[in-house]
Amino acid sequence: MLLNSVSITYGRKVNLGDYNNANIEVTIGADMELGDDIHTVMQELWTMAKANVRAQVLPLLIKGKETSDTPLGLPNSQRNGITTNGITTNGTGHA
Repeated sequence: MLLNSVSITYGRKVNLGDYNNANIEVTIGADMELGDDIHTVMQELWTMAKANVRAQVLPLLIKGKETSDTPLGLPNSQRNGITTNGITTNGTGHA
């Protein structure tokens, strides 16, 4: 059997909270040349696809963490004395 091209699809579903999700997906393909090892080509495609999806997912996860750690959406300078879940902040954003 002669393979001319291969492609893979990789994706992740990310929970953004408040019943929101993001589906991040990429499809990558490669044209095979005579003598190419299919397993090596596929491994390189998987590595590339995972890195691309990860690069898109990380900002979403970081953004979600920043917003969930901000009580009432106030900046650190205005949070002095605010109690959240029994913890009172000292204006630095930390207890």
